[in-house]
Amino acid sequence: MQVFTTTALVLAAGLACSGDSAQPAPEACACIGSTTIAGDATDRSGLSGEVHPGVPHGRLGSMGSGLDCMDTFPGGAHLLAVNDRGPADGAAPFHCRFQRMTLRVDPANAKPVQITHDATDTLKRPDGKPFIGLGSELGTLTLANGEVVSNRLDPEAIRQLPSGNVLVSEEYMPAVLEFDPHGAFVRTWPIPSMFRCQRPGADEAAEMPPANTSGRQPNRGLEGMAITPKGVVWTIPQSPLLQDGALNAKGKRAGRNVRMLCLGSEPGATTMRQVVYPLDSASYGLNELLALDEQRFLVIERDGPAAKFRRIYVIDASNATDVSSVVSLPSNDLPEGVRPVSKRLLVDLADPASGVARTPEKIEGLCFGPTLPDGRRTLVVSSDNDMQGDESTCLWVFALPAWTQPTP
Repeated sequence: MQVFTTTALVLAAGLACSGDSAQPAPEACACIGSTTIAGDATDRSGLSGEVHPGVPHGRLGSMGSGLDCMDTFPGGAHLLAVNDRGPADGAAPFHCRFQRMTLRVDPANAKPVQITHDATDTLKRPDGKPFIGLGSELGTLTLANGEVVSNRLDPEAIRQLPSGNVLVSEEYMPAVLEFDPHGAFVRTWPIPSMFRCQRPGADEAAEMPPANTSGRQPNRGLEGMAITPKGVVWTIPQSPLLQDGALNAKGKRAGRNVRMLCLGSEPGATTMRQVVYPLDSASYGLNELLALDEQRFLVIERDGPAAKFRRIYVIDASNATDVSSVVSLPSNDLPEGVRPVSKRLLVDLADPASGVARTPEKIEGLCFGPTLPDGRRTLVVSSDNDMQGDESTCLWVFALPAWTQPTP
């Protein structure tokens, strides 16, 4: 059993946001504490050798790409943590996998947050072979029912279904895939063709316009995923789709309108719906989606290496317009009559008042943790260290304010 280090209790202020104004929230989002997992820690996959020069194939890193809570117990929770495509930005044949972790939270303890690593499960293709993160692996499998499954996978979010199976959203196709509790492929969940990369390439440059003029941007596919209390699945790409004014004539990011997709509670549901999430800046991206209730979600919106903008918003889709039939959205201002989701700032992780002493480049995972003795629900936030041996994976635990509690 691997036990990782923790930091002491700190408190944070919270902000509420309406448009460009900000004022104190009715109740703060409080940072209970944090823990780190060493960048050179080993997982329980049993894989040996190096998957890339200097990178052991059994390294635990990048498991902060996506989190989910399987269940809770007094003072703790069992978590799922999914690795992304591995080291070297898709240049390695990394065996995709997810991790099982046990989180313990005790605000009265000198070490309020502790985490242990329990098990590793690899994600397996329909033929039983492992999915790999190698970008140049363009092969596919066509199943008897006509489903087309890519051999390459770039997992970014993981959620447990009411059945106990797990859903993984990934960036390459992009796709949403269902696995059994130990990583065996079950089925895919259909997504509209407008989200898909029409002409996959061996690297990101090969997938840029003019090769593709619609679908997800290269390496900016389905980054976040949520399952509501009633079992409804939502997912969201990291950035606007190419046909939605995503890039300017020089190939630089220019679009702000991201389509958030409701998949329903069963694969191929007829209740699919799309709403618009407006980025604060075209240079930012989205990294996770977590359902508070049926219409409200937590979202990570952040910048890149500068690490100056990293916020968690509460968004509300209840009054947002369904844009499923809109072929192309403008880069910025929405057409008359199209209402986006509303946004309210929960916590600004780049603000020292948040209690986060250092913000790594990639803050990517969100899930709920155990309920505190005073009744507050906890939120777990994780970073993705890109499997760098000298960069720890960070996890923070926050106590959520009352106004985020589920509504009927």
